Amino acid sequence: MKEAQGALAAAEYFGKRPAPPQKLIYVADQLNLSGIKKMQGSTRALFDTEVIQPSAARQNVSLFNNTTQKSPNFTNFQRGVLQAGETLVVEEVLISLIPLTAADLTSDATQYTEGVPVSSGPQAPFPFGTFQLKIANSTVVKPYSMVELRPELNPQNTGITQFNPGTAGEELFGSSRLKMESPPVIPPNQEIEMQFSLPPLPAITANMGLVVMIGRFGSIFSAKINL
Repeated sequence: MKEAQGALAAAEYFGKRPAPPQKLIYVADQLNLSGIKKMQGSTRALFDTEVIQPSAARQNVSLFNNTTQKSPNFTNFQRGVLQAGETLVVEEVLISLIPLTAADLTSDATQYTEGVPVSSGPQAPFPFGTFQLKIANSTVVKPYSMVELRPELNPQNTGITQFNPGTAGEELFGSSRLKMESPPVIPPNQEIEMQFSLPPLPAITANMGLVVMIGRFGSIFSAKINL
């Protein structure tokens, strides 16, 4: 009887994309975290920063797994895990490249400067890198191409036109947001890691900050009847 009910439920939702709250509650129930559905739904965003340098070789960079000593300027994930009652649906990945005044991410004295486009100028090769996401040391997003950051290669990502003082002309910059069509869910008390494999970037500015933000829907510990 229970199997039949499960089959009927599966048939009802077959071919339908679940909304973020539905995916969150489903995953929480599979992990026996039934109390999550009683928590407060919230807009959540985690961000972390790592430094990349000019290089003629590929670079491998990891984020969200070495955050405890970083300044709050460069991450809001110092605990390294979400607390009890907290979850996050990774609906999108926002990627920014912002030169830093130094490479020390533990110091408040290190500052951001003006951001640079992720898909043009010396950063033009950047979108030909990949990233993958691990939750509890299990890969939930295998190497995902960032080529969609280039507007000419993604019709849904038209970018924006800005004045480039270097060329004294208009330039189309790609958007830095990648939408996850089947968003993974980060449960509480589980470590995460995003691993980037970047192509050679020999001409970028030294001490370039790779800033990554993931979100947006999640829950926080605050008892409510409905999520």
